[in-house]
Amino acid sequence: NYYLDIKAFHNYIVRITNIINIIMNKESIKLLVDRSVDLLREMHYSDFCINRYKATWKSGICKYMENNGYEFYDSAIGNGYLQLLSRRQVSKTTMATWVRSIRILNEVLLYGRITRRINHRVKENLCGAFAEYARMFLDELSSLKRSDGTLVRYRVIISRFLTFLHHQNIENLELIGDSTINSFISNQETKKVEINYVLRKLFRFWFENHIITKDLSDSFSSYRFRHHQRIPSFYSPDEIAIIENSVDRSKPLGKRNYALLLLATRLGLRASDIANLKMRDIDWRKNEINIIQQKTKNPVRLPLISVVGNAIIDFLKYGRPDFISSAYIFHSFKPPYDPMNGQAVSSAITSVIEGCSVEFKGRKHGPHAMRHSLATNLLHDSVPLPIISESLGHSSTETTTIYLSVDIPTLIDCSLEVPPVPASFYNMKGGAENG
Repeated sequence: NYYLDIKAFHNYIVRITNIINIIMNKESIKLLVDRSVDLLREMHYSDFCINRYKATWKSGICKYMENNGYEFYDSAIGNGYLQLLSRRQVSKTTMATWVRSIRILNEVLLYGRITRRINHRVKENLCGAFAEYARMFLDELSSLKRSDGTLVRYRVIISRFLTFLHHQNIENLELIGDSTINSFISNQETKKVEINYVLRKLFRFWFENHIITKDLSDSFSSYRFRHHQRIPSFYSPDEIAIIENSVDRSKPLGKRNYALLLLATRLGLRASDIANLKMRDIDWRKNEINIIQQKTKNPVRLPLISVVGNAIIDFLKYGRPDFISSAYIFHSFKPPYDPMNGQAVSSAITSVIEGCSVEFKGRKHGPHAMRHSLATNLLHDSVPLPIISESLGHSSTETTTIYLSVDIPTLIDCSLEVPPVPASFYNMKGGAENG
């Protein structure tokens, strides 16, 4: 009994010590690795992936701590280990594995969970003598509830403009003139119209807030850029059939990608709307899909045609992992199996098109091209424009008229014959010249 009491007391002390170390962001490396492995299993990582991480930890950070006499792990030790590894001549893939393994340990130690991999967009810095004035403008836009995407685009353009001014050694706003603005815009390879618009708004804000004494916003009205009408890429019904039939539906990934593709080719849904599709959006009794479009925020109701409905059912029953309980229909096939976003949907559909026998060079080959193709083929079938506009979720038929540019047969039908010119016309012309 005495021995059992001593052992129980020892275990109690060990647990208390571990709790204190966790509070202090320190933990035994063995316990931390065990906790990390348990979390990886909960997130349905494959045994191969888990064993790879275990081997990386055993031969890497565990051995490093043992050689240096470290008993408890903390993030500083992990970062020091990565600095040591960075001095070795290893491949980028190997280094990425080491970084990821340490990041998992740090996340489990600090937060008790493992986050998914996120590629953060590099934030453009505002540098130079006018950075504070630029921030004032961006803050004003933020207060007006401009979207995050708009703020990012404005910040990128303004950051490049400030860098240009810095390289030109311009440290006084009053020294900026038409030649400076013209030089900057002329050196931009793309999006000159948007750059012109953003800078005009910037200078107008500076003038109205007495940051500059002359209004340069009117100077931008002299810039004229030729707009070339963009003819959308489209695929014929025969090509669409080849693309759809090329998907290998014997595997779960193929079942998912086939359902994604049909939602684009048969219903014309945007990639963002496909990604956001939830179980509750499908009315199986009425065979309808009811969604709020992410781009326009307008509701749209579409018929759930049998081929699309069967593809979704096939994926849900035989392709979607059983452990996924999210309301979203489509998910990544990699841990932690998060819902897909628009970019992931676009990549999946693009990979299908690139893997089939249809020639796509010189044409866009993503979900938006499938949307264009649906509209174009409906036009070829003499479907009225208002019906096409409604099915695509356009707020007006004016938006849909862009697809008329590729409806060559209909344009030919609308053309008028050139009337014959009577011989007297030429006689009159000749007589006039002779006279």
